[in-house]
Amino acid sequence: MIVSTTETLEGVKIKKYLGVVVDDRIISRDVYIEDTEIVHAKEMVIQTLIRKAKRLGANAVIDIKISVSPIEGREVVLVSGMGTAVLCENVEE
Repeated sequence: MIVSTTETLEGVKIKKYLGVVVDDRIISRDVYIEDTEIVHAKEMVIQTLIRKAKRLGANAVIDIKISVSPIEGREVVLVSGMGTAVLCENVEE
């Protein structure tokens, strides 16, 4: 599975766009929150995007965007991710 933040893949032909995949995670916004918790949440979001893309028959997820946003009035942070599931030619899974 190819995972990329770019909209295109150099040297790879995209045969079909299969759809947008999204995921959200909410983590505690403790005063002592460690960067490792945010990094872990981002990794989990990416793994979920990959899993959802595979269900659509994709062999790549492109144009991945990840955002981290505090939720006003609550002691939590929202980690959101989205990408485009695509089927590429000549890509080994």
